[in-house]
Amino acid sequence: MKLALGAAREMFTAPATWVYLLLICGGMATGAVLAGWAQGLDQTFDVSALSIAADLATIVIIVGASMMAAAPYSRGSIGFAYLSDNNRGLDLVFRLLLIVGALVLAGIVGMVGGYLGLTLFGAEVDLSSFSDRANGGGFIWTALLQWTVLAALAAGTAIALRNGVWAVVIWMADFFFIEGMLSLVGADWARALLGVLPVGLTRLVGLGEYPVVDQSVPLAVGILVAWVIAVSVVASVIVRRRPVE
Repeated sequence: MKLALGAAREMFTAPATWVYLLLICGGMATGAVLAGWAQGLDQTFDVSALSIAADLATIVIIVGASMMAAAPYSRGSIGFAYLSDNNRGLDLVFRLLLIVGALVLAGIVGMVGGYLGLTLFGAEVDLSSFSDRANGGGFIWTALLQWTVLAALAAGTAIALRNGVWAVVIWMADFFFIEGMLSLVGADWARALLGVLPVGLTRLVGLGEYPVVDQSVPLAVGILVAWVIAVSVVASVIVRRRPVE
């Protein structure tokens, strides 16, 4: 409990943390309202309208998770946490859970804000469309899964490298370029790579199907879990072996 409280205090007293959370929350709410306004507010939207800014929020989540995770390790303040309890593995787990939970919760609050904003301006949001995986709720689940997985991977990578910038570069490259370029190649080796990379897998699991990823949903879930576990284990091993500066 002492480790969790210490990690939470350090994270939530940093002004940058609140900047990331407000950007995610405000961006999701504003994106939904602006998109509805552009299409006309005198209609009924399905719930996918609430996730219209999910990819933009993902950018902030990758940056936020990387920087929030790397900060105490890069500036050396992590050493103060180890003075009270040197269980570095448990400390890392608490930090990952706090970072991922806070960022994803900000996205959820933003979607709720988008719903309230749309209804305030006279539009209707058909909440029953949440059960429609292909055109409604599937986009919500995809956003939540994408945020969770990429936040965990970015944070774990940042801790392992003790550098948030490189973690941002790695996962932004995958999110924006690598998987998109592979999907255009069309070769067997490219499709094989797409079957193990995280962004496409989150969309496959969330939507139930994703044409460029040739994988079953249960196997995709297993691969995503393996990604998160592998990065977390590597980060834990490095943190345990690294001397405190």
